[in-house]
Amino acid sequence: MKCAPTITTQPTSQTVTEGETATFTVVTSGTEPLSYQWQQSTGSGQIWTDIDGATDATYITATTTTNMNGTQYRCVVSNSAGSVISNVATLTVNEHVHTWGNPVWNWSEDGKTCTVTFTCQNDETHKETPAVTVASAVKTPATCTETGVTTYIATVEFNGQTHTDTKEVADIPATGHSYENGKCTVCGGIDPAFKSMIIEGANGKWQKGSEDALSFTSNAAFADFLKVQIDGKDVDSSNYTVKEGSTIVTLKTSYLETLPVGKHTLAIVSDTGTAETEFTVVAAEKQVVDDESANDKAASDSDKESLAKTGDGSMLPITVPSILAVVSIATGVFALRRSRI
Repeated sequence: MKCAPTITTQPTSQTVTEGETATFTVVTSGTEPLSYQWQQSTGSGQIWTDIDGATDATYITATTTTNMNGTQYRCVVSNSAGSVISNVATLTVNEHVHTWGNPVWNWSEDGKTCTVTFTCQNDETHKETPAVTVASAVKTPATCTETGVTTYIATVEFNGQTHTDTKEVADIPATGHSYENGKCTVCGGIDPAFKSMIIEGANGKWQKGSEDALSFTSNAAFADFLKVQIDGKDVDSSNYTVKEGSTIVTLKTSYLETLPVGKHTLAIVSDTGTAETEFTVVAAEKQVVDDESANDKAASDSDKESLAKTGDGSMLPITVPSILAVVSIATGVFALRRSRI
């Protein structure tokens, strides 16, 4: 004798948190084989629809969402002798409350892009990766020789809060030196290729008594000037003037007069090097003439002294006849005077 199915254990209502699944089960008796069809209603039991594939004594829902809250479920059990419908079970889906951990940042090597991940502490499988914006600012400017540093700032708005992270990258190329007149106009570094030299006034000459000063021009910049040296010794600044173009040093006549006649070395010392040359101090013009006259007189006296010392006999042939002639004339004059008396 065949027995219609009966339900000995009814399905019970389930309460879950969104993201979880719900399980509904019936326990039945009756002549085998028994068939099962789970149905659901989203309209308070007014309309029921079969759930595709839900044909076992146990039905497990898909991952729940809050939209499934209040859905009703029942099971229709059938055999050849008849069918029976289970009681209605209601699904309650509570909203999942996330407790988010700290953001995990993932930067690109150059710092220009960044991603972030938030993981729920209540469910590690639940992760969020909101969009990140990246801005940048110069932390350390580049110098002539040193690379500058950029600070990249990542910002994200998540769960009502603003989160930021930073990454510093040495990515600003060094600018390189900008040399002018032997010195970098940016950092003041010395150009190793620059050579200080006298470009005007080299090997000059100055005569004592002259009213004109003596000037020398170095190719070094005026701003880099340090001092003047004569014959290796520092010269007091009161003894010269210095002005731009590039560096023009003029020795005062009062100082030149103190220098002895002859050659001297001059050095214009600057931050970028030392420019050197020679110059000559000559005697005053009157002194030169007096010296020449003194030299001529000394030579004449020397000749006479030499003649006296040697007693040269070559003068006798001239001197003796001259003396005889004078005596003869004197004798004739005396005789003439006697005859007239």
